[in-house]
Amino acid sequence: MWYNVYYCDTYIQGEHRSTENKSYQELGYRLSKDVVPLHYDITLDFISERLDILSGKCKIDVESLKSTSNIRLHSPDTIEESSIKLAMNGTTYKPINKTHSKEENVLDLYFEDQLSPGRYSLTIHYSKDIGDDKKEGDFFKIIFKPATRNRWLATNINSVEARKWFPCWDEPEFKTTFNFTFYHHRRFKIWPALPNASHTEYTSYSASCELHKVNEDNTILSRAPVENYVSFSKWRLLDLFVVQVQQDCLRLDTDSTMKPLLYEVQTSSEIKSLFSFPIYVKAPVILRMVQHIIGHEFQEIIKNYLKYYMMQVNKTNPKLGPDYLWSMMQVNKKNPKLSNHTHMKDIMETWITRNNHPIVHIRRNGSMLFIRQSEKEFYIDDKGNAQVLRHWLPITFTTWEQLDFNDTTPHHWITPENSTGISVRLTSKKGWIILNLQQTGYYRVKYDKKSLKLIAKYLKVKEYEKIHVLNRAQIIDDTYYFVKSGVIPYTTFQNLISYLHRERDYVAWYPMFQIFRDISSFLPVEKSVTLKVSHTFS
Repeated sequence: MWYNVYYCDTYIQGEHRSTENKSYQELGYRLSKDVVPLHYDITLDFISERLDILSGKCKIDVESLKSTSNIRLHSPDTIEESSIKLAMNGTTYKPINKTHSKEENVLDLYFEDQLSPGRYSLTIHYSKDIGDDKKEGDFFKIIFKPATRNRWLATNINSVEARKWFPCWDEPEFKTTFNFTFYHHRRFKIWPALPNASHTEYTSYSASCELHKVNEDNTILSRAPVENYVSFSKWRLLDLFVVQVQQDCLRLDTDSTMKPLLYEVQTSSEIKSLFSFPIYVKAPVILRMVQHIIGHEFQEIIKNYLKYYMMQVNKTNPKLGPDYLWSMMQVNKKNPKLSNHTHMKDIMETWITRNNHPIVHIRRNGSMLFIRQSEKEFYIDDKGNAQVLRHWLPITFTTWEQLDFNDTTPHHWITPENSTGISVRLTSKKGWIILNLQQTGYYRVKYDKKSLKLIAKYLKVKEYEKIHVLNRAQIIDDTYYFVKSGVIPYTTFQNLISYLHRERDYVAWYPMFQIFRDISSFLPVEKSVTLKVSHTFS
């Protein structure tokens, strides 16, 4: 349960396994299910006109499901110890000891006698220094024209931050009702206006505003989805997605920078990491790749999955995990290059449980090209050890004769067990191919020296626009990556981008804008003179 005065944001939590009464070190950051909340009455008093101090009172109706001498909940670290009391049928229980984990904001209350199963009322008073700092999980304050004394105070609660503002069971499965009462100076107003709120004026300076909807309020939705949004076709948002999002994701996704899409969280700080920029960008990139693997049925599969999820969200159903989505895709998989014994779960497992991105190498022997997955890339496993990165790689390509960039259904697959890769015979020793059509696969391509030279020549003297703009952008971005890695000489990259004086498409230029930004700190250095003088577009 959580609440945000002005706007709400999301939290993410993993599966909650049953727990026993154990110490904080043994139990970790999760709460015990022996005592659960039933209803919250929370009073927030902004006692200062400067909006710098918050005084709070939290009265929680709880139920003990079995005999216990410990109550465990989330709480700020500024509680008034003498105010803590537990009551049942006129009998008051005071804790004999308490411990508080500042890192996880977990409060453990210990009682002398065993609390018998039943319903209790837990009351806790606390205070909070709001301050003027803007940071995650705190209020942030904006002062308009100090002389006018106009102030705006808004919350900035994300993920697991509600626990810093009032005692609560801050985990999604503990859903219950709540009632908020606010006390504030009469010159302030609560926004947005609450239709179910009562307002009482006092003779003193303060007023109260009560939000009360006992039978209905147990969850506040945090994000408003925008549906059926159609963009102007000339904006080319999907093309920009590749160069602005996917290519950025490849830059960030190295062997240690980014975590996998799917991993078990153990602490609240790890929960916060789920909201990191890399996680946000990699998931849609992988889904774009899956869309091209599945084909036109992809959109319908996603719709059906979401419909089923909405129907089952309040039930304990193991099918709601990723495996159920992969099973739906398995039924609709119509890729002729995959056998019926190949499961989408096996394909996707490598993509969502491993960090780093794969690299595909092209090696040439006359008119024969050999395409294989690099074995020099690594990912970090659950134990912190480096392992060779092997994926199910969807391979698409076209030749200089065909120049068909529209068929993005995988032509071949390189599997984790297939270390030799695949081979392609060209009709000429001077022929070349372009791999990863429209950059639908989440991997980089390292061409052999001759292939890259032939592609650069075509871009300079032929109708370069016959090569899809996303592949023009991809070749520039990938080649620069290998230049930085020291495996391709700068002169090769220089030869490749010399065609850009002909290029009129912003999408193809975008990787160069990123490259200029990357080398901007080097350009003022004296050693960069050779780079600046020798490279001119011709």
